[in-house]
Amino acid sequence: MVGRKGAVPPSDIIDAVLTFKERVVLKNEKNEMYIVAATNQVWTDIRLYIGDRMSSNAIHTFVQKGRHGIMEKLGFPLKFKQSCEIVHTPILPDDEESPDDYSSNDEDDALPCKKFVFTFSSEEWDQIQPQEKVFKLTDKSRPMQSTRSYYVLPKGTWTPILAEHFWAHFQLPCCLSFRRGKVYPSGSVYIHVVGRCSVCDSRFNGTVFDKPPGGAKVLMHCTFKGNFQEAHKTTKKCRMIGPAMEKAISSICVDGLSSETYREREAVRLIKTGAPDPSIIPSGNSLRILKSRVTAGSRRHEDTLTSLALMKQEDDFKNIIHDIGCDPFYLHYHCADQIQIYRNYCKGSRPRLIIDATGSVVKKFLKLSKQKTSSIFLYEGLVYDSQNKCSFKVTNMLSERHNSLAISNWLSSWINCNVPRPKEAVCDQSMALLSAIAKSFTQYTTLQDYIIICADLLTKRIEGNSHLVPHCFIRIDVAHFVKTCSNWIPLKTVPRRVKEVILRSIGVLIKSQSLIEIKSMLLSLFVIITNETAGNNKRTHEQTPCEKHKEIIIKATSTGFVDFEQQFEDIIYNARSEDEAKMCIEEEYERSNEEF
Repeated sequence: MVGRKGAVPPSDIIDAVLTFKERVVLKNEKNEMYIVAATNQVWTDIRLYIGDRMSSNAIHTFVQKGRHGIMEKLGFPLKFKQSCEIVHTPILPDDEESPDDYSSNDEDDALPCKKFVFTFSSEEWDQIQPQEKVFKLTDKSRPMQSTRSYYVLPKGTWTPILAEHFWAHFQLPCCLSFRRGKVYPSGSVYIHVVGRCSVCDSRFNGTVFDKPPGGAKVLMHCTFKGNFQEAHKTTKKCRMIGPAMEKAISSICVDGLSSETYREREAVRLIKTGAPDPSIIPSGNSLRILKSRVTAGSRRHEDTLTSLALMKQEDDFKNIIHDIGCDPFYLHYHCADQIQIYRNYCKGSRPRLIIDATGSVVKKFLKLSKQKTSSIFLYEGLVYDSQNKCSFKVTNMLSERHNSLAISNWLSSWINCNVPRPKEAVCDQSMALLSAIAKSFTQYTTLQDYIIICADLLTKRIEGNSHLVPHCFIRIDVAHFVKTCSNWIPLKTVPRRVKEVILRSIGVLIKSQSLIEIKSMLLSLFVIITNETAGNNKRTHEQTPCEKHKEIIIKATSTGFVDFEQQFEDIIYNARSEDEAKMCIEEEYERSNEEF
């Protein structure tokens, strides 16, 4: 493919520039010759001199690049020839002398040089093979020619693939910046690519000599010359474009990997033992910025509340988002599939609902771009199906208000979807959650009334078949209860053995099914805790009451606790990160009570 002939012959341009030589070439204070700037009036005069057939900037570029030997004709020495000269001659193979801007000269012959071959698979070649581009022409001198076509490498696709092949061959920290990739369908070579390291300025040349047949592997003969063996003073990373960016977006935004996890996986895939940090692995900050931009680009609106309001009107979400509040912010959501699964679950077993709140998964945001929200908690209603050995969520709420009124409103809204009330509800010892569950799932309006009825049932003041029996029993989660006991301040100052005995006693109380046994254990526990001394009386040599109760506690925790021991240890180990959410809920509950 041969380019079109220029509108002005080079000889005419050279003659015109030489006519204005005294104004084009000036000398500085050191008596050194230089070309005047492109804004100088002389370039306009030259443009008019040649009949306005070429722009002033094009004439300046023609001279500045030293094309067609004009620099020597203006009196400059040969060594002044610019390194960025653009040559319109065919590209030569790497072992021949080439006039392009990245070719070697006499000074570069002493630099280290490596020659290697990239082997592209058929899949890689399908991604980077040249594509035909058609452009419209508006050249008035050629009215019959309306379009022009030529072949180019796909934009943003070929550079990441070449950079990864370069790393696989050399394991160098060089950050290759590819300047251009030329395609010559009918030239002496098929593809020629040039680039350089932006740190050590080493030069890269890659050539595909022949157009490959379809489905075959493609060989690119490459040379890399420069000071690449020297230590790089700075660390630079390649731009994430094309396949590299798509892979990062898929891993971080779709699969949910963190930035550092993605970097670790790429390091395991690419880096060998002792190798430096490759430039093709993006930095953690750039990955976080990419994730932020992708997330922002996928929003319906820059304001979060407006986005949620728009989503509620869409067909995909109008049956999922059921209620939205602005001040305070809250969001109730569940889908029809969750409702149907819960109904089927209630047919085969005694329904039990687990409710929990988490305060570390939702970020604060600006409401209507003005006021920032308070801490937002994620409330979840979870069901465990013991028959199918699986768990599933049935309802969710996001809320910045954490009192019993907000929680009971959420639970009542879910009950209004014509679902059976649970027979048992499990939560932590948050007063807000307990009060909301009692109000929503039982026939009693306050938690105090519910507790009184439960106490009457335990003491057999009312019969088990009475209409006063609560429709739903509320149970405090064992893990949260034991964790609260382990955080008692007095237990933090006692020896480890004493703390372990007390916590084991709590475990026995949890597993006990007899009020008499519970009363006995509590009495022994309180006697031990409140007494400062134990052992035998020095005068009577009899055991003190504290010593007797200590033996009871030790015996109970060492024999009756065996079956529960492993479960108890797991509870202690797993329940360690619930303080923040619980304290916030309790403060909100106390604040709401003060208002009333």
